[in-house]
Amino acid sequence: MNKVILINGFDKRFDPVTGTVRATFSIVSELLPSELWFEVKETYAEFISDQWDAALIALLAPAMALGHSIKIEGQVSAQLLSQVSSDVMTILGIITNYPATEISCQSLHNVSEWQSTGNNVTGFSGGVDSYSILKGYYYEKNETDRSRITHLIFNNVGANGSIEETELYSTRLDNSIQAAAEIGLPLISINSNMDAFYRPIADLHFSKTHTIRNAAVAHLLAKGIDNYYYASAYSYDQIGVKPSEYIAYSDPILLPKLSTRQLNIIATDTALTRVDKLVKISHLKVARAHLNVCVSHHSADNCSACQKCVRTMLALDVIGTLNLFSDSFNISDYLYNKEKYLVQCLTSDKIFDQDIKRTIVALKYKIPCRVLLIAKIKQAITLISTFPYSMGKKLRHLKRSIS
Repeated sequence: MNKVILINGFDKRFDPVTGTVRATFSIVSELLPSELWFEVKETYAEFISDQWDAALIALLAPAMALGHSIKIEGQVSAQLLSQVSSDVMTILGIITNYPATEISCQSLHNVSEWQSTGNNVTGFSGGVDSYSILKGYYYEKNETDRSRITHLIFNNVGANGSIEETELYSTRLDNSIQAAAEIGLPLISINSNMDAFYRPIADLHFSKTHTIRNAAVAHLLAKGIDNYYYASAYSYDQIGVKPSEYIAYSDPILLPKLSTRQLNIIATDTALTRVDKLVKISHLKVARAHLNVCVSHHSADNCSACQKCVRTMLALDVIGTLNLFSDSFNISDYLYNKEKYLVQCLTSDKIFDQDIKRTIVALKYKIPCRVLLIAKIKQAITLISTFPYSMGKKLRHLKRSIS
C-alpha cells in the first residue's frame, strides 16, 4: 500500500452573506476532491470540534475501497483512532469486503477531563424513525431529564442526492424547518460535500454507508453535544454484522465503536419494528402533517408511489390510522392500487413486508379473497420457475389436467 490520502489542513471561515461557517479539511489525493467541507449556521459555530475526527470517519470507507492509507497532519481522539483501527475497520470490512487500511496521525488527544454540554441531538429527516425517537426522547421526557433531546439535525451528506441537487435538498430542509418549528426545537442544518468522496465509488452508495457519514457530522459538532440518538432501522432479531448493501443492520454494534468519552452515538428504538414505530407516532399531530418517507429524487413531498411510500401507507392502513395522514400522502391513489400493493406485500420476503404480514395476522386484517388467490398463484408460479425444466414441465402438465 503506497498511495496515501493526506489530510493536511483544517480551517473555519465565516461567510457574512449566507451567515454560515464553513469548516474545511484540505485533502491531497490522486482520485478524491481536494477539500472536505461542512457548512453550519454561525449560531452553532462553537459546536465545531478542534479535533480532526470528522475527517477520519468521513474518509475511512473511501480509503478502504481505494486501497489507500490515511495520513492526518492534525490531532485525532486517541480513543477514536484505537477503535477505528480495530473494531470499526473490521466491521466495515465484513460489510463491504474491503481490506483494512493504515492510519497515521500527527498527534493524539486524550480526554482527561470532560464536561457535559447538556445538549442531546437526533437526526431529523421527517421520517418514521425521526418521529419515533422524538416521541420517546422528547415528548415523553420531563423537561429536567438530562437525556431529553435539545436539538434536531438535518444532514445533507448524500440522502438528498448529489451536492448539485440543491432544489431537492432545499425543499426537504424547508419541510424539516417547518416541522421543527411546530415541535419547538432548534434545527441544526449541516450541508457538506462528503458525498463527492463516495459517489465515484459505486459500491459506497448511501444505504451502505449512511451510518459513518452521519457519525462524521456528529464528531464535527462534538464540542457542543453529548449524545447523538441514531435511529435503528432494524430490530434486535435482525441486526448483525454481515456482507450487505445496508449498513443499518450493524448500527447497534457499530455505533458504540464510533463513540468516545466526549460523544456518545446511540442506536435508538432497536426494540421496535417499523410497524411498532408507526403505531407509536400515529397520534403525533406534527407527524401526521409532516411525515416524509419518500425515496424518489423527483418529488419533494411524498410521491405516494415509490416502494417506501406504498409500504408505509399499507402499514398505516393495516393498523387503522391511514386516514390520519391525509396531509402527508395521496390516499386516493393508494386506495385505487391497494389490492396490487397487498399482493406485492403478501408475496414478498423483504423484512419490512414480513413485519406488515405479521401485523395483518395479529390484527386479523381482512384481505379480499381474490387478493389471497392472486398471491397464492403468484407464489406458485415463482416456485415452479425455480424447478428444473423437466420437473416444471410435469407440474405444468399436472396443473392443466386438474383444471
